[in-house]
Amino acid sequence: MDEDEYHSYGVSVLWEPLDNLSNTFMYNRTVTETNGDAIVAVEYIKGSLRQELEQSTNEIQPMGKSFDDKLDWRVGAYWLNSEPTGPNANWVAFCRSGRHFRSQYRL
Repeated sequence: MDEDEYHSYGVSVLWEPLDNLSNTFMYNRTVTETNGDAIVAVEYIKGSLRQELEQSTNEIQPMGKSFDDKLDWRVGAYWLNSEPTGPNANWVAFCRSGRHFRSQYRL
């Protein structure tokens, strides 16, 4: 792939069934692919990232008033589900000019 690619599609729904309760649901699907090059002094670095991700969230917030309407309060609970829907990978390559590059790490 020659160019960077980013696609994100989603929907968010706010539902307030009662005066003292709100619920927010969101669904999002994202595809990201990016490639990059960098030349730093005599070193060359190349990298690539590919992600496909699907997320769902839900948040519920009960709210109210206490102490003769002197205190407004709100509490909430948040849930997140995030799962890959395709390839999720990245890689980075390094090289130095004038010398043989040897990695100090083994896979």
